[in-house]
Amino acid sequence: MNLNIYSFDGKRLFKDYLSPLLRQPVMVSLLSCVLAPVFSIHAAFLAFTVERRRMVGYNGQTICLRHLLNERFDPLLSQIYITNHVVAADGVYLAHPQDSVQFYLGVDAESGGYLAVDRELNPEAVNFTVFVPQRLGALLTDPAIRALIDNYKLHGTRYAIKTY
Repeated sequence: MNLNIYSFDGKRLFKDYLSPLLRQPVMVSLLSCVLAPVFSIHAAFLAFTVERRRMVGYNGQTICLRHLLNERFDPLLSQIYITNHVVAADGVYLAHPQDSVQFYLGVDAESGGYLAVDRELNPEAVNFTVFVPQRLGALLTDPAIRALIDNYKLHGTRYAIKTY
């Protein structure tokens, strides 16, 4: 990554922009002490920029999410893996208005009828499962892994975290 746009050298700044009369060692030391917090904030900003650029490179695909989870929580053995599941409901045929078949998907006392979504048909169904090794079992209750998965998963997909 090219971070040259954000970089500057403090010692070179002192040489270039201080007048020759003020380039005494005492003045340069004083300025470097005064600007030390700025340099540390700049270093933290560069580290943050590198991390954010790397994180933007990931998406919600299973292979990217698996790599990201292994990189963050199991960098040595990379034993976290993900399996995809297909949420399947029983097929429903809706009749065309010209057909003589009348079909109701559900009856609600107030509205007369409604269309059930997959969460109502099978509330326990998940779209993918993240399998974590037994030695990392504490990750099951760790909010950091859930936050990371929630950040990258597609909206509307559900998941479960299990140990093996």
